[in-house]
Amino acid sequence: MKEGLRGSLACTYPGTIISGTMSSIKFYYPINDNITYTCSTGFVLHGARSIVCKEDGHWSAPVPSCLPRP
Repeated sequence: MKEGLRGSLACTYPGTIISGTMSSIKFYYPINDNITYTCSTGFVLHGARSIVCKEDGHWSAPVPSCLPRP
């Protein structure tokens, strides 16, 4: 969590997803900003497909992972 301009909270970069991509990469994300994750071909998403920066400066869920397709 990080205090932004005028004392408002923001979320920090949530982390990298291995074998996948995220919809936006920034140092700080404003409240209600979201990130959508997708996995590379041959991998399946395990966890939340999308996470949101909550008002308390924390993410709504942890970064998902991409697991090899069985």
